[in-house]
Amino acid sequence: MEKPKEDSISLQIHSGQLIISNKSREEFFLARYDSHYRITKYRNYLNFIGGACEDEDSGPRETMEREVHEEVVDPEIAKQLLLEAIPFADYLFSPFEDEREAICSVYYTVVKQELLEKLKEQIKRDKKVLTEGLASVVKIEDIQSGKEKLAWNAASVMRDFLGDDSFLLRKGITTEKIGMPLSSFRDYEPTYSHKNTYWF
Repeated sequence: MEKPKEDSISLQIHSGQLIISNKSREEFFLARYDSHYRITKYRNYLNFIGGACEDEDSGPRETMEREVHEEVVDPEIAKQLLLEAIPFADYLFSPFEDEREAICSVYYTVVKQELLEKLKEQIKRDKKVLTEGLASVVKIEDIQSGKEKLAWNAASVMRDFLGDDSFLLRKGITTEKIGMPLSSFRDYEPTYSHKNTYWF
């Protein structure tokens, strides 16, 4: 990559994430942070499947697809999740107060109810569905009511996705929609710099 300009926004992280729901958007397949998650306040909270970029990734979609393949234990389910994934939005947000900003590139896919039922059955039988943390199929009403909580900037993303302003947003995290996911990390330059991007 070219040397970033001095006025570039130096990103702490650039992640690729996938919203997974049924056609009615009433149920979502999400990851749940377990009791070992290093950010203690987010333990038992939900987030979209996905994660941070790595050096070999050329762009956010590649990051998202790699993360789905790494996190979903069954390769056939991973393929189904990615088959019709489309871009949703890019978000600029601050993960922690007084630290560098991050971009979250979000994609979306609709899956058949049969797949969600299969996942629910696997979860019920304590079958390992995700390589990291726990898997959950959650009704949107349980998120809206506060029974289930979303980590990081996921509540802001879900609010936009559903057009519902009732979601409780995370205190201390500012989130701004900045457009659509771009093809390559190079396309974000010179406005944003990935020179010192790392996972927190």
